[in-house]
Amino acid sequence: MPTTPGSGSTATAAPTDDPMDSAEGGRFATAAIPRTEQELRRFEAYCRWSMHILFVAVAGIMAVTGALGGLVAADEPGPFHGWGVAFWIVATPVAVGWVLLGAVITDLLCRERMPSRRLVRWFFVLAPCVIIAFALLATDDVVRNGAGSAMALGPAPFGFTGMVALMFWPRGRVLAAAACGAAVLVGLYAFGPNHLSPASTFALLAVVFWACFFLLPAGVITQWMIGVARRLWRSREVAADLAVAEERLRFSRDLHDVFGRTLSTVAVKSELAAELARRGDERAVEEMLAVRKLAHHALSDVRGVVRGYRRVDLADEIAGARGLLRTAGIRAAVTDPDTLEAAAAGLSDRVIDALAWTVREGVTNVLRHGRATTAELALTRTPTHVELVIENDVPRRLASTTSDGSGLAGLRERLRAVGGTLTAGPVADGYRLVASVPRAT
Repeated sequence: MPTTPGSGSTATAAPTDDPMDSAEGGRFATAAIPRTEQELRRFEAYCRWSMHILFVAVAGIMAVTGALGGLVAADEPGPFHGWGVAFWIVATPVAVGWVLLGAVITDLLCRERMPSRRLVRWFFVLAPCVIIAFALLATDDVVRNGAGSAMALGPAPFGFTGMVALMFWPRGRVLAAAACGAAVLVGLYAFGPNHLSPASTFALLAVVFWACFFLLPAGVITQWMIGVARRLWRSREVAADLAVAEERLRFSRDLHDVFGRTLSTVAVKSELAAELARRGDERAVEEMLAVRKLAHHALSDVRGVVRGYRRVDLADEIAGARGLLRTAGIRAAVTDPDTLEAAAAGLSDRVIDALAWTVREGVTNVLRHGRATTAELALTRTPTHVELVIENDVPRRLASTTSDGSGLAGLRERLRAVGGTLTAGPVADGYRLVASVPRAT
């Protein structure tokens, strides 16, 4: 199956307990699941033709039995001598054509195509005629001469009819109908024109159950096997599409997170440089050089996002946030580096990445969505969790209109991937964003 890219620096597959993915099951999984469309077509052809060979065998037995029935009718004297021969001359090709008609219906169903109602109607109209006609061939001599000759004396077409019916109707109804049909056949053997002996009737009844045992599930099992292979093939396509969609989502989220703060910083520094230039302050040149540096840094970030291996550092993000807030004229209260390092000690790279992205997006929101004058950034450690709090004194009326945009949605996805949570919203004296992640992730 295709590897699903994650939101981190590399795309790795999640661990699984499926034995198909283990070293011992690798060769079996490769052989069992079609990997190409050609392998899928070969598997379907193998399943269908295995079933068709069974149909050919049934048709051949019925053809031989019908020919023998014609010979028997030709040897028997009586007024119906000619009618008996004519009957079997017509009945034999009709029975063989009926089997081929069932084969066509079954093949269409296995190809996920619904046969026309006319074909289905003709098959089930001819079914009782063929079953009864060949059941009338049963005599004590034929049964004693061998069960092979008795295969077509009702049991074979009976089981074949049940196999096709099982592909159209529920299993319970078909089995109930098969039981009633078997009772009718037994009655026809025992009380029909040939008046079979109890031993012959019991022998043919055993052949009926034998034929049903092998013929009834053949079509359904073949259809099920082909359906499983097709579903596996479609699941590969769906997994590939999901991998592409997730990669696009990751790419758009990274672009938003990377350029949100960068462009906000460019806007703040450009305004500062413009104001300094109006005053004739030489620091305007330094600010514009800083803007150029940010542009080069943004270009490097674009390349990192495209490669998919970009990493963000928590300490660098906090240091950048402190400088950016002060540049924007916001008094920033940031936890000292030693405390931050102690709070982040022992956390995995994925957790640190998620917290770094939270710092970036949270500070960007402070600049973009409010008129804050003070801001606080703190990273605290509890026995079970690490919490990152970003709070500012944006007026309440402005905070209440701030909605969760794509940035906060992306942060929630990143934190959810490491078992964390994000809460953001207005408080009594401003706006607060809290990211909480478990220490053992």
